[in-house]
Amino acid sequence: MVDLTTSKWWPILFPLVPILIGAGTAYFNIFIDSQREFRERISLKRQILTEQLATKLATLLNHLRNITDDQVLRGDGREEADLVGDYSQELIRSFRIFHRMDLILFWIRFSYMALFVTTAIGLLGFLFSIFIPELRLAISYGVVVVVVLQILTVSFIFLAAQRLETYETVG
Repeated sequence: MVDLTTSKWWPILFPLVPILIGAGTAYFNIFIDSQREFRERISLKRQILTEQLATKLATLLNHLRNITDDQVLRGDGREEADLVGDYSQELIRSFRIFHRMDLILFWIRFSYMALFVTTAIGLLGFLFSIFIPELRLAISYGVVVVVVLQILTVSFIFLAAQRLETYETVG
């Protein structure tokens, strides 16, 4: 095993690992989709859901225009369609999906910010390891923690992308 206290170059180069992982994933999008792609996918799904809601609302309004005084507003659900109930269910389902996609977008932004922050920490660790040799061992331990955080962040972005794909296939 490499002794981090006596090796000449290993403790200096070790803080470059979080810089490579963080910059590679966040800036060059090696392992994950870009933030812009997530925003575009969420925006597209919102447009689709809004269009579905508008179609149901137009059907409901057309039904209201054609109602006479002795007809009821809502159907029984078996022979006549219950347009008010269908629209209400679609509206509640769409709001739930909108909220979940907003949460996904928030966590994606937070994850990208965490990748950039851990990259900056790696850069600071690299600079400190060059100029302050006494801190190299502590910096090496800190770099291990930062790399674990970056791996967890990338896996969290994978999970968010998977959840977004689930919502894209809904309805």
